[in-house]
Amino acid sequence: MARSINYRGTQAPGDVWSYTIGAETFTATNSTLSHDYAGSVSSLPSGFKKLTMATTNDPDVHAGDVAYSVEIPDTALLVKPVNGAAIVACGLGDQPTGSSLQYNWVSVPEENWTASDSSAYGMVSFTSTGTTFTGEVTAYLTDGTVKNHFEDSFTYSGGNLTQPESPDLNGAITPSGTFMLDFGPQHGGGIGVKRPSAPLDPNDISNRTFIGISVNRHNSNCVQAVGDGHGTFAANDFTDVEMGALSSDPEHSCSVTLGTQIAPGLFRATLTAGTDSFAMIVTANKASGKWILYAFGTDDGAYNVMLVER
Repeated sequence: MARSINYRGTQAPGDVWSYTIGAETFTATNSTLSHDYAGSVSSLPSGFKKLTMATTNDPDVHAGDVAYSVEIPDTALLVKPVNGAAIVACGLGDQPTGSSLQYNWVSVPEENWTASDSSAYGMVSFTSTGTTFTGEVTAYLTDGTVKNHFEDSFTYSGGNLTQPESPDLNGAITPSGTFMLDFGPQHGGGIGVKRPSAPLDPNDISNRTFIGISVNRHNSNCVQAVGDGHGTFAANDFTDVEMGALSSDPEHSCSVTLGTQIAPGLFRATLTAGTDSFAMIVTANKASGKWILYAFGTDDGAYNVMLVER
């Protein structure tokens, strides 16, 4: 019998979630809003899983409503919920080994995100002593200006990171290389992967197919991105996640090109949709043998794209 896997995640603009995903059933809790969910799980040809609601106390979600997820077991879970922004979660389990851990991350935007005064991406280095993780965090604006630099200590327990003096600050970390922080209601969070020891080859990253979720202004779409082997991906929204049908509408397609690698595994990138182009930051690395790409970008607001290798 397949085992159930526990996850902890964040959702813009700062909701904390927990999920338990089994072979046929799931449970979930939005701890920020005290909403609980339970239902059934089924696998789809598109690579996503279908989460069908059976019971919930969320007044905006009903029995029979459907969410979709994509999972790297024990490592990462992406969920397109019935309503709202995507949920990005880390598997909960064993403590990462080693006394020093480095991650790159991109922002899950706060409620009133602005380019002039809000973090877009950053880096964090953890030093661990037993169950105490001391994190040195540097956050940057979209233009690369340092927004802030601070140090904080967390208590590790079963994959969770908590800060006793700041109960709204929650995180999770996995041995396989994923990381998330939630800064509390309306304050957003960060999602990331382990920083590689040397620069990555964008041609290698783009020599494969990804599926995942894009989020813009709290609206989520399931997407597929196909690389050309030369640093560029062609991305399309799914019109039918269950059948794997992709949109051919230019309004629901774009390309993303990886550019300058400003640190190992951390890229500036350009999203092109029609005649419009937008700047992005992409953090990339392998975790549990699969590539993960987490991206943050801006047009007249802030958005995320989260992808895992198909």
